[in-house]
Amino acid sequence: MFFYCAQIGLFVSAMLAAGRSVIQRLCAAFFVTCAFILAWYAPGMPLARGLLAFMAVWSLAVVVKIAFSSEEGLSVHSPLLRVIMQVFVLPSSLRATRVPAALSLRGVVQLVLHLTLAGTALLVLLHTRQLVGTTRLIGRLGVAVVFSYAGLQFFFDSARLCFLAMGLSLDSLHRTPIAARSLTDFWSQRWNRIVSAWLHSFVFLPLARRGCPRLGVFCAFLASGVLHGWWILVAIGISGASTTLLFFAVQGVFVLAEHRLHIHAWPVPIARGWTLAVLLASSPLIVDPNLRVFGL
Repeated sequence: MFFYCAQIGLFVSAMLAAGRSVIQRLCAAFFVTCAFILAWYAPGMPLARGLLAFMAVWSLAVVVKIAFSSEEGLSVHSPLLRVIMQVFVLPSSLRATRVPAALSLRGVVQLVLHLTLAGTALLVLLHTRQLVGTTRLIGRLGVAVVFSYAGLQFFFDSARLCFLAMGLSLDSLHRTPIAARSLTDFWSQRWNRIVSAWLHSFVFLPLARRGCPRLGVFCAFLASGVLHGWWILVAIGISGASTTLLFFAVQGVFVLAEHRLHIHAWPVPIARGWTLAVLLASSPLIVDPNLRVFGL
């Protein structure tokens, strides 16, 4: 409990200290560095250590956004609310807009639905750990994908309802990932748009503006692999982190290949089949480490 409280304290301190001046950036960098060190040396189970490492990674992402983004967000008077907004509205393309404060019935239904899906998937994963065979591996892979999607969406739905109660509306986290017509479409527009927009703003664009768009694409995936791999490394070690990094490197290579293959001109069913095939074929590289972190 001490480590969680300390990590939350470092997280909030980094958010409050972050700014565009040199002093603010140095102070925020100090708190973020402490968060990374705390996660690395914290004792506990893999999941507990992974959560601490994830908080450190997220604090880094938010501090970078605050320190280097030139765009203004919504004006709020409460420092705590400002911190909360920064956590969920990392990039400029995912804005929070003012709306009448209310509790959305549709939002509650979605919350319950995603919680039910995530809980059901978790139970299936728990009760199939001892099974063996190819069918078991394929089945668990599909269930793990459902667990990841529904779990992420549940936490985002919870935050979204809280924001609505305060008169703020968040943009969607996912946009029907199954409908993606290419890997580019999947990663840039449909899956976890918070992270993809942050990578676009702070990794891809700086390189693209210097005339290196393809390098920007690959570096964005590499940066994503490092950020995801870090908390896997802290939780279960180098093997899981390596396969996680490899997964994102593979995605970057295939995204670059799509430009040469002119996938945008393919028939929709074939393009969607390509996208699904690449994602499913490479997914064990990231699904297995995550299941190990959760003890599944």
